[in-house]
Amino acid sequence: MYKSMINTTLYYVKSLLYSERIIRESNDRSLLKNLGSWLGLLTFANNKPLLSKDLEVKRIICEAYVRGRLMSVLPFIQKLLEG
Repeated sequence: MYKSMINTTLYYVKSLLYSERIIRESNDRSLLKNLGSWLGLLTFANNKPLLSKDLEVKRIICEAYVRGRLMSVLPFIQKLLEG
């Protein structure tokens, strides 16, 4: 069940990260931050790894810089690491 929760969360995180609405909609950015906090609590807070095959944080930050989406991605990464 634990792996299923992580996979479902990652699915929705990835769909939000590559959505065009993330730039315009503050509700989507807020949801992304909340998912980052939730994913951080599931993984890092419990000393569980988040593998790069599941979510490549460095690539996400680089792509966000190129596409002009740092405004929505950096708060997600912050909440993920705070978890």
